[in-house]
Amino acid sequence: MSVNPLPPVGRIRAVHLPEGGPRVPKSVTIEYSDRSNASKWYQLEVPFLDAMHLLALLQGTKDDVGYKEPVETPAPNKD
Repeated sequence: MSVNPLPPVGRIRAVHLPEGGPRVPKSVTIEYSDRSNASKWYQLEVPFLDAMHLLALLQGTKDDVGYKEPVETPAPNKD
């Protein structure tokens, strides 16, 4: 089996659910830019169950490396 790489991701812009579809969609669409050409955007359609599996894999990776979400500091009071 050979693997064909997609362009490296520069930024993920959005994840879209189909409009007017069932409550649990068949797929989601991920929009991302090419790392080497930020003006070039791609769409990747992923079956919903595979997207949820990816989410679980990413959560496990997050836990493995001990990543913590940045905490926003409140704005100082101007009294």
